[in-house]
Amino acid sequence: YNRVNGTYASEHPRLLGDILRREWGFEGLVISDWYGTYSTAAAAEAGLDLEMPGPPRHRGEKLLDAVKAGAVSESSLDAAVRRLLEVTLRSGILEHPEEAAEESIDRPEHRQLAREAAAEAIVLLKNQSDLLPLDRQKIRTLAVIGPSADAAHVQGGGSAGVTPHYSVTPLEGIRTSCGAEVGVRYERGCTNHKVLPLLGARLVPSGFQVEYFGSPDLSGDPALTEHSRRIDFFWEGRIEPKVDPEIHAVRFTGTFAPEENGAYTLGLTSAGRSRLFIDGIELIDNWTQQTRGDSYFGAGTVEMKAQLEMREGEEREIRIEYCRSNPFLAGVRVGALLPVPEDLIDQAAAAAAEADAAVVVVGLDNKWEGEGGDRVDVELPGRQAELVEKVAAANPNTVVVVNAGSVVAMDWSDRVAAVLQLWYPGQEMGNALADVLFGDANPSGKLPTTFPKRIEDNPAYLNYPGENGEVLYGEGIFVGYR
Repeated sequence: YNRVNGTYASEHPRLLGDILRREWGFEGLVISDWYGTYSTAAAAEAGLDLEMPGPPRHRGEKLLDAVKAGAVSESSLDAAVRRLLEVTLRSGILEHPEEAAEESIDRPEHRQLAREAAAEAIVLLKNQSDLLPLDRQKIRTLAVIGPSADAAHVQGGGSAGVTPHYSVTPLEGIRTSCGAEVGVRYERGCTNHKVLPLLGARLVPSGFQVEYFGSPDLSGDPALTEHSRRIDFFWEGRIEPKVDPEIHAVRFTGTFAPEENGAYTLGLTSAGRSRLFIDGIELIDNWTQQTRGDSYFGAGTVEMKAQLEMREGEEREIRIEYCRSNPFLAGVRVGALLPVPEDLIDQAAAAAAEADAAVVVVGLDNKWEGEGGDRVDVELPGRQAELVEKVAAANPNTVVVVNAGSVVAMDWSDRVAAVLQLWYPGQEMGNALADVLFGDANPSGKLPTTFPKRIEDNPAYLNYPGENGEVLYGEGIFVGYR
């Protein structure tokens, strides 16, 4: 998406022609990233073969007109078509044009491989006095603490995200590994979300009925009905033949089942218009008035929030209505936060003081770390650093597990006995972590990057982000330093 020395990479003759094709000898297909094409003639002449996604914005009739006007040579067009045909032939799609149905195969050997890979990726950053591995024969009580302990942050955001068969949280993995030998007590300690955690099976056990309408006001019969465990949708292009890809509406309905008394916070974000109802009463209006945010690559709204008092066991109907307004992309997400007591950190420290050892899981998630935006600092969000300090003060046998894909500030590292870098290790995360904590697997991972103590220690700090959309790579030979 960037310009290099003033020219967009997707239309850069030196990058695509001189270096890629002639110097490196690349004979394959060059496609743009999604919406990463910025011209018709310049991109085609430079060697960009395919604009993604469709329908095209700079090709199609515009490319035909450019060829007729002489702005794009027929030889450039022939070369692009030839490379497209070569990929088509190699893929076998001409022999088998029918699209096979997607399938998801969950095999025991795949689970085991995922678990081994996750464990081998964990990096042991500190192990003072050989606290790790924990000995199940000596530890009778274990405090598991932190906002990421009872959450499955298994992957980054945006294009890094796929749908796993299942996800094992650190707390689940530790409890399973301990069995009846060790008493495990959990405390959240604090929160660390950028946007509210997804509303899913925990609070809406039966999931959501999803109805698609070929009208902006949800009138008429649904053109398509399906089921979803949560509301976290991102659409591009056509959904179903009866649904207009540019103007359509979706209705989600489910049953909210509060698991404790208190004030629940609900959040609604969308690229398009949306609104949320509880028992038929509108709670969040993101339909008639919207505030632009950074969601959906800048095409979506800020997260609109509302609080609602609920009681355990009192089921409530939840309904979300959505109307698409952007022909290129659309999306809607619903989050929910359980009641948050004010003394969470004190409760966590008390639990740590009563335990033989404490495991604190802190970090980020796929909203803090995803494509389309940078983190503004390396601090742990919320009160996580304070949580680590207080737990470590309450129990010298404290292990900190960092569930993040990049560096976070660790000013507290001198005051804890052990530190593990967990990364985002996939669906077997919790089991792999337990394997390392209790010595069933060796944490043999190595850091792929240097971890600076401060953001100011990064070579690019003095130059990035530059001014007026331009940045000088003034770090010289340290550009891209790991």
